[in-house]
Amino acid sequence: MIPVFENNEMNATTASLTLAELRTILNVLESRGISGAEVLAHIDVSPKELCNPKARISLTQQLQALDYGIRNLSEPSLAFEIGQQMHLTTFGIVGFALLSSTTLSNALELASRYGPLLNCKWTSALATDRTNASIYFIDNGPRSTFRAAECLTMEIAATLSLLRDLLGANFRPRLIRIPAYASSASGTLSFYGCPVEPNSVRAEIVFDAGWLQRPLPQADSVTHASCVRACDHLLDEFRYPRNLLDEIKELLLGTDHEIPSLPDVASVLCLSPRTLRRRLRDMNTSYLQVLNDVRKTLATQYLSTTAKTTEEIAEVLGYSDAANFRHAFKRWTGQSPRQFRTESVAISLPPISPRQRTRQAASSRVINDDSHLARFWTESVSAIASELPHTLT
Repeated sequence: MIPVFENNEMNATTASLTLAELRTILNVLESRGISGAEVLAHIDVSPKELCNPKARISLTQQLQALDYGIRNLSEPSLAFEIGQQMHLTTFGIVGFALLSSTTLSNALELASRYGPLLNCKWTSALATDRTNASIYFIDNGPRSTFRAAECLTMEIAATLSLLRDLLGANFRPRLIRIPAYASSASGTLSFYGCPVEPNSVRAEIVFDAGWLQRPLPQADSVTHASCVRACDHLLDEFRYPRNLLDEIKELLLGTDHEIPSLPDVASVLCLSPRTLRRRLRDMNTSYLQVLNDVRKTLATQYLSTTAKTTEEIAEVLGYSDAANFRHAFKRWTGQSPRQFRTESVAISLPPISPRQRTRQAASSRVINDDSHLARFWTESVSAIASELPHTLT
């Protein structure tokens, strides 16, 4: 038994899917006259996020989009039709990595490695015997969500579509098995020209094992290696995404002029202002709290390292007047900006050695007579002697 699409238990409310499938859902719905903007507003996703390869949504949001279409079109087979429209190119570079693999077996192993990039919602595995190979889907969360049957139908249809992309239009499964809760899809899945067995223990696609080692028509070792490197990078980003707070703080700290507003930051992050507010609220914070943290950091930097006046700093940080900035700074640090700058300058001044003090005195002192000259040389010799090792006599 060879694992194929490994995936941890799916939390329906966790942002863990790319927008690849959502874009396909929107395309199909728009072809039926349903506005994509309406669907996005319904699931609280900004249109700008569709163009952001780093954007993520939850399974719940994706199923809400599917549900919106099914209810408005009254077409139970919609999930199957959407799954059919999903191709290797739908998933970007990972699709090309699979397409350029040497054999189906290699492609399935790669799919195991990059399962999160393929939006796999079930843990799937490959079982083989002398004649048959079977990709089966293990319930690990999606079954308990609403529209679970439609979700599974779309997953099976998408998997069959990907197999056809890899093997060609001549590929036919020998048997499709579906569990009882999704048995209503048996009629649509018969489209693939094979028996469909409802009320099975699990969802399963059975096909001739000979397909596994058959060379893929678009195999290319150079393209494949390049795609795999890119997929490794994407998978790291998927597993260890940058914290939204870090991204916002980096944008705010990087400003050279006026602090950007929440809509400005949302636009850079390819989010709507509403979505940004909601995500910050889910993190138990707000844009104002993040902004104040950044203002404090910038204010201390400006006071410590620049000659900007209090008024100039207040303007850069977006305060209506200097008095408001002074009150805020006092609240943050317990000091006025002037007190903070004075202490920072004093602390940052390096200690002056006697030799340096002598040089400063020499550059500023006017020697007018013999007594001044004698006193100058006496102080100079004493200062220099104090820095010599004590062992010298």
